Amino acid sequence: MENAHIYIPIEAAAEYLIDDGFEKIFKEGRLLTMGKKYILVELSYYNMHHGFYALVFDLQIAGYQVILAHPERYSYFHDKWPVYEDLKARGILFQLNTISLTGCYSPKVQKVAEKLIDMGFYDFVATDMHNEEYLANFNKSLYIPHLQKLVESGRLMNHNLI
Repeated sequence: MENAHIYIPIEAAAEYLIDDGFEKIFKEGRLLTMGKKYILVELSYYNMHHGFYALVFDLQIAGYQVILAHPERYSYFHDKWPVYEDLKARGILFQLNTISLTGCYSPKVQKVAEKLIDMGFYDFVATDMHNEEYLANFNKSLYIPHLQKLVESGRLMNHNLI
């Protein structure tokens, strides 16, 4: 690529699990962000960290914009729609994992993702492709009407990450 004079900038970023170790990384100033000050976080699949809201507040005070990765996958939120509304009211941005729309995690995760799209809650879309095994479901997701609806909504902020 160098010989062809093709320049592709590469930047490091991270998805942070909100757990007891996250606060230390934050306080030490070692966060890798996307774009200016977007910070991608995820929660445990078993329960929400006891200090989540306080950490989000501290991040926001420090100038970060918090993006919650794949909120459709946290089963402890599924039947508690006011929690999603509260997260959005606190300024937390949502990132859809496209393959959640295929039902590969569960039919419930798929339905929650569809409803969050219908409610206009997603701000970003991503593949969350950790390995090659996800590729077939990603390709399948490209033809799902709800993903098309989200992409065509004009709401997505992915361009802000560059």
